[in-house]
Amino acid sequence: VSGLYVAQNDGYMELAVGAPVLKKETLGDYHEYPIVGLDSNGRIECSRRFNLFFEFREALLQRYAGLYIPPLPAKKLSGKSEATTLIERQHFLDLFLKECCALKYLV
Repeated sequence: VSGLYVAQNDGYMELAVGAPVLKKETLGDYHEYPIVGLDSNGRIECSRRFNLFFEFREALLQRYAGLYIPPLPAKKLSGKSEATTLIERQHFLDLFLKECCALKYLV
């Protein structure tokens, strides 16, 4: 039947966000957060910049309008050192992905 949703996994997924990795580029340095995990199809490994988590969440909000989508930390954490900000971001990004994995309609 056309238009019928077919799940790509069995609803099982675990993800974790690792410590940020500094990437040096000619146009400016930035940090990426490694993501590792597992679902019913196998191992997951990738890295994403902080702003891509916001784009991902926006896509989820549009796709699943009216359903709960976990929050993300603020882009700017005022009064904090860069090291503290990176550690806090990692913690809250990890929490975001773990909450997403716990929601069957997102997995």
